[in-house]
This record gives sequence, structure tokens and C-alpha cells, in this order.
Amino acid sequence: MDLVARVAHRFRLANQVPFRTEAVKRIQADLGVFIENVKHIVTEADHARVEKAARVWGKDVKETFSSLRRQLSDVTEKEIADPKKAERQIEAWTKKIYPLFNAGSEVSMIPSWEYWPQRKFEWARKLADIAEALSGVITFLGTLKRKKIDPLVHERTEEIMQIEGFKVMLVEYDPTKHAEYLEPLREGLKHYRQRAAGVLPILLRKAIPFELRFDKGGVGSMLASYSSTAIQVYPLSSMSLSPKDFAKTIAHEMGHYLWESYLSGDMQNFWNAAISRDSGTLDLREVVDAWRPGEAWYTFDVRMRDENPTLYLQIQAAEGFAKTVPRELREDNWSRENIEAYLAKGGSPLVKAPKTPITGYAATNPQEAFCEALGLAVSFGPRVLHPLIRSWLSTLFPEIKIARLLA
Repeated sequence: MDLVARVAHRFRLANQVPFRTEAVKRIQADLGVFIENVKHIVTEADHARVEKAARVWGKDVKETFSSLRRQLSDVTEKEIADPKKAERQIEAWTKKIYPLFNAGSEVSMIPSWEYWPQRKFEWARKLADIAEALSGVITFLGTLKRKKIDPLVHERTEEIMQIEGFKVMLVEYDPTKHAEYLEPLREGLKHYRQRAAGVLPILLRKAIPFELRFDKGGVGSMLASYSSTAIQVYPLSSMSLSPKDFAKTIAHEMGHYLWESYLSGDMQNFWNAAISRDSGTLDLREVVDAWRPGEAWYTFDVRMRDENPTLYLQIQAAEGFAKTVPRELREDNWSRENIEAYLAKGGSPLVKAPKTPITGYAATNPQEAFCEALGLAVSFGPRVLHPLIRSWLSTLFPEIKIARLLA
């Protein structure tokens, strides 16, 4: 079985059988095949075959680790009697597994054939790092009480319907409890359809089904997520969103679909390079100057959003998502006083941040930056994006209706 067929077979298995620890081992083995093939890619045809396999492998990884996350959550919450121990378990596997959710995308970002000779070893090192992380996950899984992790057996109820022209599957929908959630969903999908038709119609031509998951979500939980076959929406979490915010969320998740199934390797490389070139620094001294003495973090945050949007987004990126600020300044330690103390000890005032930020979350990785830019452009209009970001989108999608704003 050649590389493409082997990886495609693994992807099919990931969607057909219960999760096993061995699934991670097979993924790791396939990664070893990629590493071994780096030195054997000597023609453009060789490169094309490995690039195709990398895309399929990336989908396999995402599906497998999404399944693992759901199943481990069930195990730790329902089978560990001690709540404190359960909390530690959840925290432990989250720290080990969460970074691997983007591993598939990292591998899919194989350098284009044009730049392959110069960048192939950099890509190979990235693969080796992921393989090492997978070894850590395998070791971690071996420490659990259960050596096999199977999904809980449950016959879920499903109902398929059309809402605003989209195929929607209602999962665990109870009309006596959930009827009120459908109208906000309808308004959000209506706004999304209108905006997508006016800005980037390919989003409608490439539309995939929606799953409304009434069995998951809640206040503070994820609003939506993307799998290779559907966009999962969690109404218990997203009901309070305005139609514009809901449409932005949907466009963002569709961005993941376009990234993985529509954008070519060269198009992805263009975006990755653009994000890389835009990398700059945030000066913590500028943050201190803007932060009034005694001002609470929330007040400062809201004020910066209005007074200095670029600085606001750079702070969101560096402190919240990219986490490029020093460890002692992250999360609960982010305050004017702590920054001053850090600088007084001789800490570097410069931390990595985008020069042209899209959103704070966009700093997570280039793919999330693409999805955030797409979501904002579709739902709120291209004018909310910096002209540079609009030009990047226009390069990827010449038909996107923002060219007139680029003068």
C-alpha cells in the first residue's frame, strides 16, 4: 500500500472504529513515513504525492484527537470518583493533547516545490517535534486506569431539516426544551447567507452541513467547531450571539474547511509567509504608559479597544493567545504593577506580536488568522480589516468583493 493509500485508509479507520491508544501509535508510525520520505522527494511528482498524503493525514489527526478529547472527558468526569483527581486528570491531558490539535495543519503546510530544497529540513524538524509530542501522549495514555478508551454507548436522536437553505442536523433536540433556540439560529444563518453571497459566494457553493448539538455546550463553552464533514454548533452556548456574531463564527469555521479542502499548498504558503512577515514586537513600556495607575485590567482593556485598537489587539495576542509575554506576566499576573516590576528586574521590554493584528485569537497560528480574517470580512464587512489583510484575502480569492476598497 503506497503512502497516499495508507494514510487515506487510516483516515477512514479513524471515523469507523472506537478510539484506542494504538490509534496514536499508528498516527506516529505514519508520521515516521513522512520523515523517511523527505530525502526521497526528488521530483515534483514525488512532492505532489507526499503533499496529498499530508493533507489526508492532517484530517486524520484532527478527527482522532477530537475523538480522544471527547472520550477522555467522559472517562475523567464519570469514572474518577475523586473530583480533585478528576480535575487534575483533565488538566494533565489537556496540556499534553491540546497542542496536537494543530499538528495535522502543521504537517499539511509542506513547503511548496519551489522552496522545497531550502525548506525541506525545516519541515522535517517540525515533523520530528510532533513525533516526540505523540510519544508523550502515548506515555500519558498508559497512565490511565483504563488501557482502552471507548466512547460511551448512547443512541443519540437525530433529526434533519432545512434552515435558510442549509442542511441542518438536530442532535438530541427536544422541542419541549429547545424550541426557543431555533429562531436565533435562523436569524444567524440568514445573516450569514446574505453576507456570504455579497462578499465571498464560494462559502455558499462549498457549504457543508450543520450539526446543532443540543447534547453539548453551555455558558462559557465552545460556540462552534469544525470537523471534516460538518460544522458543529452548540446552541446552548451560542444562543445569546447577535446575528452578526453568529455569522462571524460560522464564517470562521467555514474558513477551516476552505483551508483544508480548497486552498492549495502554494496558497497556504502565501498566507503563512504573509503572517510571518507581519511579525513584530509589542513594547511593554508602551503598555505601562497607556495604563493608568490603579486602573483595573478590565477598564484598561475596554478603554484601549476604543482609544488604541492596534495596541489592544497586540496585547490580546501576546498575553492571551500567542502567549509571547514572559510566563510571570501571563493571565492572572497581567497588571501594570507586575509589568513595571518585571521591567525593573531587567526583563526585556519587547515581546513578539503582529504588526497588523486581526484579532487576539488570530495570533494562535496562521490558519486561525485566516479564519478570523474571513469571519470578520464576511460578517462585519471588509472595512473592519486593515487594508493589508484585505489585500491578502484578495490574493487568495480574486472574486472576493473588497477590491474596490484597496485603493
